[in-house]
Amino acid sequence: MEGSFDTKNKGTFTWTDAWVLASVAVAGGLKGGELKDVIAAGDLINRAVFTGDELRSGLSKLVNAGYVDHGGGFYVIAGDARAAVEELMEDGASSFSVMLFFEDFLAIDPYADPERMSQDECTLEHLTDMDIVAATNAYRNEFAALWRELQQVDHQTLPERAIRLLEEAASKKN
Repeated sequence: MEGSFDTKNKGTFTWTDAWVLASVAVAGGLKGGELKDVIAAGDLINRAVFTGDELRSGLSKLVNAGYVDHGGGFYVIAGDARAAVEELMEDGASSFSVMLFFEDFLAIDPYADPERMSQDECTLEHLTDMDIVAATNAYRNEFAALWRELQQVDHQTLPERAIRLLEEAASKKN
Protein backbone atom coordinates (compact mmCIF):
# COMPACT_ATOMS: atom_id res chain seq x y z
CA MET A 1 0.00 0.00 0.00
CA GLU A 2 1.33 3.40 -0.91
CA GLY A 3 0.40 6.86 0.24
CA SER A 4 -1.07 8.18 3.43
CA PHE A 5 -3.76 6.01 4.92
CA ASP A 6 -4.96 8.27 7.71
CA THR A 7 -5.94 11.47 5.96
CA LYS A 8 -8.57 12.50 8.56
CA ASN A 9 -5.93 12.61 11.32
CA LYS A 10 -3.09 13.90 9.12
CA GLY A 11 -0.67 16.00 11.12
CA THR A 12 -1.92 14.78 14.48
CA PHE A 13 0.46 11.83 14.76
CA THR A 14 4.20 11.93 15.36
CA TRP A 15 7.04 9.49 14.73
CA THR A 16 6.74 8.32 18.35
CA ASP A 17 3.09 7.42 17.76
CA ALA A 18 4.13 5.29 14.77
CA TRP A 19 6.75 3.61 16.99
CA VAL A 20 4.07 2.85 19.62
CA LEU A 21 1.66 1.47 17.00
CA ALA A 22 4.36 -0.68 15.41
CA SER A 23 5.28 -1.96 18.87
CA VAL A 24 1.68 -2.92 19.67
CA ALA A 25 1.52 -4.78 16.35
CA VAL A 26 4.81 -6.60 16.93
CA ALA A 27 4.17 -7.25 20.64
CA GLY A 28 1.20 -9.51 20.28
CA GLY A 29 0.49 -9.81 16.63
CA LEU A 30 -3.24 -9.89 16.09
CA LYS A 31 -3.84 -11.41 19.54
CA GLY A 32 -2.48 -8.48 21.54
CA GLY A 33 0.11 -8.22 24.25
CA GLU A 34 0.76 -6.89 27.70
CA LEU A 35 2.47 -3.57 28.34
CA LYS A 36 5.81 -5.33 28.95
CA ASP A 37 5.48 -6.92 25.50
CA VAL A 38 4.83 -3.52 23.89
CA ILE A 39 7.92 -2.16 25.65
CA ALA A 40 9.99 -5.16 24.51
CA ALA A 41 8.80 -4.73 20.92
CA GLY A 42 9.62 -1.01 21.07
CA ASP A 43 13.15 -1.86 22.18
CA LEU A 44 13.46 -4.42 19.38
CA ILE A 45 12.28 -1.94 16.76
CA ASN A 46 14.12 1.18 17.92
CA ARG A 47 16.77 -0.09 20.34
CA ALA A 48 15.36 2.22 22.98
CA VAL A 49 12.84 1.96 25.82
CA PHE A 50 9.76 4.16 25.78
CA THR A 51 9.32 6.88 28.35
CA GLY A 52 6.07 6.99 30.27
CA ASP A 53 5.05 10.15 28.43
CA GLU A 54 5.65 8.51 25.03
CA LEU A 55 3.56 5.47 25.90
CA ARG A 56 0.71 7.42 27.47
CA SER A 57 0.51 9.97 24.64
CA GLY A 58 0.87 7.43 21.85
CA LEU A 59 -1.50 4.84 23.27
CA SER A 60 -4.11 7.48 24.16
CA LYS A 61 -4.11 8.93 20.64
CA LEU A 62 -4.11 5.50 19.00
CA VAL A 63 -6.97 4.22 21.19
CA ASN A 64 -8.98 7.40 20.51
CA ALA A 65 -8.40 6.98 16.76
CA GLY A 66 -9.58 3.34 16.94
CA TYR A 67 -6.20 1.86 15.94
CA VAL A 68 -5.55 0.16 19.29
CA ASP A 69 -7.95 -1.52 21.72
CA HIS A 70 -7.06 -2.06 25.35
CA GLY A 71 -8.45 -3.82 28.35
CA GLY A 72 -7.16 -5.68 31.35
CA GLY A 73 -3.61 -4.56 30.70
CA PHE A 74 -3.58 -5.89 27.12
CA TYR A 75 -3.16 -3.88 23.94
CA VAL A 76 -4.19 -5.10 20.50
CA ILE A 77 -4.10 -3.58 17.04
CA ALA A 78 -7.63 -2.63 15.89
CA GLY A 79 -9.73 -1.08 13.15
CA ASP A 80 -8.09 0.03 9.93
CA ALA A 81 -4.67 -0.56 11.49
CA ARG A 82 -5.53 -4.25 11.99
CA ALA A 83 -6.46 -4.67 8.32
CA ALA A 84 -3.23 -2.94 7.31
CA VAL A 85 -1.19 -5.19 9.63
CA GLU A 86 -2.80 -8.31 8.16
CA GLU A 87 -1.61 -7.20 4.73
CA LEU A 88 1.84 -6.34 6.08
CA MET A 89 2.14 -9.78 7.68
CA GLU A 90 1.45 -11.47 4.36
CA ASP A 91 4.35 -9.58 2.79
CA GLY A 92 6.82 -10.10 5.67
CA ALA A 93 8.86 -7.13 6.80
CA SER A 94 11.95 -5.99 8.67
CA SER A 95 11.64 -3.69 11.70
CA PHE A 96 12.80 -0.78 9.52
CA SER A 97 10.11 -1.36 6.91
CA VAL A 98 7.50 -1.86 9.67
CA MET A 99 8.33 1.60 10.99
CA LEU A 100 8.12 3.13 7.51
CA PHE A 101 4.80 1.37 7.00
CA PHE A 102 3.29 2.81 10.19
CA GLU A 103 4.74 6.26 9.58
CA ASP A 104 2.94 6.25 6.24
CA PHE A 105 -0.21 4.65 7.68
CA LEU A 106 -0.53 7.39 10.31
CA ALA A 107 0.51 10.15 7.89
CA ILE A 108 2.87 11.44 10.56
CA ASP A 109 4.23 14.92 10.67
CA PRO A 110 7.99 14.22 10.51
CA TYR A 111 8.83 17.60 12.02
CA ALA A 112 6.43 17.52 14.96
CA ASP A 113 7.84 17.16 18.43
CA PRO A 114 6.49 14.15 20.31
CA GLU A 115 3.72 15.07 22.67
CA ARG A 116 4.13 14.52 26.38
CA MET A 117 1.38 13.22 28.64
CA SER A 118 1.76 12.98 32.39
CA GLN A 119 0.06 10.21 34.29
CA ASP A 120 -2.43 12.76 35.68
CA GLU A 121 -3.61 13.63 32.15
CA CYS A 122 -3.97 10.03 30.95
CA THR A 123 -7.42 8.45 31.00
CA LEU A 124 -6.21 4.95 30.09
CA GLU A 125 -5.77 2.43 32.88
CA HIS A 126 -2.49 0.61 33.57
CA LEU A 127 -0.30 3.51 32.41
CA THR A 128 0.84 5.15 35.63
CA ASP A 129 4.55 5.71 36.12
CA MET A 130 4.56 2.72 38.51
CA ASP A 131 2.82 0.50 35.95
CA ILE A 132 5.31 1.47 33.25
CA VAL A 133 8.33 0.98 35.53
CA ALA A 134 6.99 -2.43 36.60
CA ALA A 135 6.38 -3.48 32.97
CA THR A 136 9.84 -2.24 31.92
CA ASN A 137 11.45 -4.17 34.79
CA ALA A 138 9.47 -7.30 33.90
CA TYR A 139 10.70 -7.05 30.31
CA ARG A 140 14.30 -6.50 31.41
CA ASN A 141 14.13 -9.42 33.86
CA GLU A 142 12.72 -11.77 31.22
CA PHE A 143 15.36 -10.65 28.73
CA ALA A 144 18.15 -11.11 31.29
CA ALA A 145 16.89 -14.59 32.20
CA LEU A 146 16.74 -15.57 28.53
CA TRP A 147 20.24 -14.20 27.99
CA ARG A 148 21.57 -16.20 30.96
CA GLU A 149 19.88 -19.31 29.59
CA LEU A 150 21.36 -18.81 26.14
CA GLN A 151 24.85 -18.34 27.60
CA GLN A 152 24.59 -21.86 29.06
CA VAL A 153 23.93 -23.44 25.67
CA ASP A 154 26.77 -25.40 24.15
CA HIS A 155 26.93 -27.53 21.03
CA GLN A 156 25.80 -30.68 22.91
CA THR A 157 22.78 -29.14 24.66
CA LEU A 158 21.66 -26.76 21.92
CA PRO A 159 18.93 -28.93 20.36
CA GLU A 160 17.16 -29.83 23.62
CA ARG A 161 17.39 -26.31 25.08
CA ALA A 162 16.30 -24.69 21.83
CA ILE A 163 13.24 -26.94 21.67
CA ARG A 164 12.36 -26.18 25.32
CA LEU A 165 12.74 -22.41 24.80
CA LEU A 166 10.59 -22.51 21.67
CA GLU A 167 7.92 -24.55 23.45
CA GLU A 168 7.92 -22.10 26.39
CA ALA A 169 7.58 -19.13 24.05
CA ALA A 170 4.75 -20.82 22.15
CA SER A 171 2.87 -21.65 25.36
CA LYS A 172 3.08 -18.00 26.48
CA LYS A 173 1.53 -16.84 23.19
CA ASN A 174 -1.43 -19.23 23.47
